[in-house]
Amino acid sequence: MKSKIRFVIGIIVEIIAIICILMYFNTTGTLSKILLYAGLGLNVVNILIFAMVSNDEDNNKLY
Repeated sequence: MKSKIRFVIGIIVEIIAIICILMYFNTTGTLSKILLYAGLGLNVVNILIFAMVSNDEDNNKLY
């Protein structure tokens, strides 16, 4: 159950990150840099969340 919730949160975060990166191309100045770094940061966090999800599922298979 937890892994499904994390999976859904991961997808939502990924969509937000993609929107941030797309908005980066449409804005100028400091805001665009903030959006780009926010998008990339969210992607890194998301990869870690997906890694945790897959680890949880692997651990459940062992028992």
